[in-house]
Amino acid sequence: MNFKVKAVVLKEKKYLENQKYLKILTAKNGILNVKLHLHGQITKNIFSNISIAGFYEFNLFNGKFGIVVDCVEEIETFFGLRYNPEKFVLSQYFCELSYILNSSCEKTSKQLRLLLNSVWILNEKEKFSCDFVKSVFELKLLSYSGYMPNLVCCNFCCNYEKKDMFFDIFQGFLICKDCLKNVNNKKYIVKLTKAVLYAMRFIIYKDNKDIFKFKLEKKHLKIFCNIIENIVLMLIEKRPLTLKIYKQFREEINLN
Repeated sequence: MNFKVKAVVLKEKKYLENQKYLKILTAKNGILNVKLHLHGQITKNIFSNISIAGFYEFNLFNGKFGIVVDCVEEIETFFGLRYNPEKFVLSQYFCELSYILNSSCEKTSKQLRLLLNSVWILNEKEKFSCDFVKSVFELKLLSYSGYMPNLVCCNFCCNYEKKDMFFDIFQGFLICKDCLKNVNNKKYIVKLTKAVLYAMRFIIYKDNKDIFKFKLEKKHLKIFCNIIENIVLMLIEKRPLTLKIYKQFREEINLN
C-alpha cells in the first residue's frame, strides 16, 4: 500500500553506500522508521541531500521488511543553517529531543508544527538568541509530550502568585514562600523571578504561533534557560550528543 506523508527527518543512519534508515516525524502517524535507497526516482543527488531537520513529502510503501521510500520531494531544507554551526547543531538537537520525548506518541501534529516553527526561526530570525529559541522549544515540547509542569498556582495552598515563588524541578510544580517552610527536601527547588514565571506560563498556555512573542532581560534569560534545561535533563537518561556539541559552541563563543 502506498501513502504520502509530510515529515521532518529526525535521525538518519547510513547502512550501505546506497542505503540509509530515517526516523521521520509526521503529523498523524507519529514517528515512522523508513528505508531510503538509490532506486527509481531516488537519484544520488536526492539521496545525498536529504538531511536531518529538513521537511519533505515522502511517498511510502510497505515493503517486505518495513516502510520504504518510493520517492521524495523537498519542501524546506533550511539550507541557511549550514552557514552557522551553532544554529545548525541546535536544529539537530531539536530533532534529537523530539525523537527522545515523542517516540511513543501517535498524533504529533503539534510537535511537528513546533519543530518546524523553531527551526524556521533559527533560519530566518536574527533577533532571537539561540538560547532563547532553545528554551522556548524545550518547554513547549515538554508540555506536548506529557511532561507539562504545573504553573497554575502553588501546589500546596493554590496561591496564584506571591512575592516569592519557587519551582520544584524534579516534581514540576510551584511552591510559594510560605509553603516552602514545610518542604523537607529542597535539593531541586529554585527561586523564580516574576519575569521567569511569566515567561514559563506564557509558553505553556499560549498557542504555538505566539510562544516566541515575549522578551526577557539577559539576567532573567539565564535563569530561565538553566531551569528549562535542568527539567529536560531530569527526564532523559543521558545528555544528548547534539546538546553536548551545542554547549561546546556556547562555551567557545563566551570565551571569545
